[in-house]
Amino acid sequence: GTFISCQSLTSIVIPNTVTSIEKSAFQDCRNLASITMSENLTTIGDSAFKNCEKLSAITIPNGITTIGDSAFEYCVKLISIDLPNSVTSIGQRAFYECYSLISVRIRKNVTHIGENAFSYVNQCTIYCEQTSAPEEWDKRWSIYAKRILWEINDNNFIKQKDIEYLLDHVITEHDPITKN
Repeated sequence: GTFISCQSLTSIVIPNTVTSIEKSAFQDCRNLASITMSENLTTIGDSAFKNCEKLSAITIPNGITTIGDSAFEYCVKLISIDLPNSVTSIGQRAFYECYSLISVRIRKNVTHIGENAFSYVNQCTIYCEQTSAPEEWDKRWSIYAKRILWEINDNNFIKQKDIEYLLDHVITEHDPITKN
């Protein structure tokens, strides 16, 4: 990776000329706390931000279709992930052990999620637009999430002062360990 293990890197701006973040590009940049991504990005490569321990927030731009294996694995300070409509594939262990995560939103266009993509995120509620996990999602896509809520879309949220609130409504909740 281009900047692998660069400890002096604290923030980056990905320019509009970049369309893909390559494998391990920023892996082990343990002081990286801020990332601004280009709207022209389509792919976040395998292990691209793995072990970026100080990264607490990231906006994944609309246009990203693929989040690679282990892309954000062990980003232990990440709090929230709102995947845009463009994302169709999330690799195995993509957000593995991001144990500060409290909220993840998965849109209906996600057709593939790899094994343990959202595992060991014990405080996290995962909001899915789907009615249930599609067959193409690995059966072990999420182990030990706090809970998984299905059939949740933009109409179910209200935003006030940069904080999103889930509106009261009837939801379908499944056991996050067995996915049933």
